Amino acid sequence: MTDARLARRQAVLSCAIIRNIAFYYAGWITGNRQVRLKDDTDLGRTINSNFIDVAVLEWSKLFVDWDARHHWRRFVQGTEARTAFRTGLLATIGLDRPAWEQYHADVKSYRDRFIAHLDDDDVMIPPRRRVALDSTVFFYEYLVSNAPVGAIVGRLPRDLRGYYEECGHLPSTYRVTYDDDEA
Repeated sequence: MTDARLARRQAVLSCAIIRNIAFYYAGWITGNRQVRLKDDTDLGRTINSNFIDVAVLEWSKLFVDWDARHHWRRFVQGTEARTAFRTGLLATIGLDRPAWEQYHADVKSYRDRFIAHLDDDDVMIPPRRRVALDSTVFFYEYLVSNAPVGAIVGRLPRDLRGYYEECGHLPSTYRVTYDDDEA
């Protein structure tokens, strides 16, 4: 029997991943064969990069760190269920097992070398967001379908892809002014 508290916490992590990826993408302007930040100030660059960093940290909890408290394997119980889950996941995201393991290595390297520490690398390349997005949606759909009654309630969405779309529109409605007098 799966713990409802674990399922809820994994759902919260999934939403945080999706929300931060959506906010990250919302910070970019694409068109005319160019991609640039909407706010290319120190503050804008910091805010935007923080979104991807948080997404990577949260995704690592669900997918990278096998022994982590919230890793997907703790919800998907049993060898057969895990094999079926992994097979479905890889088919959904379009990767084979070696490519999936390489993606894990890329995420872990980015997390460890640029988020947790600042190693000597000169170039920072965040992992592909689409793989994190699609794998998180796949896991969330599995979670919603198999979680104990009452685990996915409240503000947790039933449809994570729809939630991603909603989150992608939120930044356009957000306005804030940082006034030095109110410090």
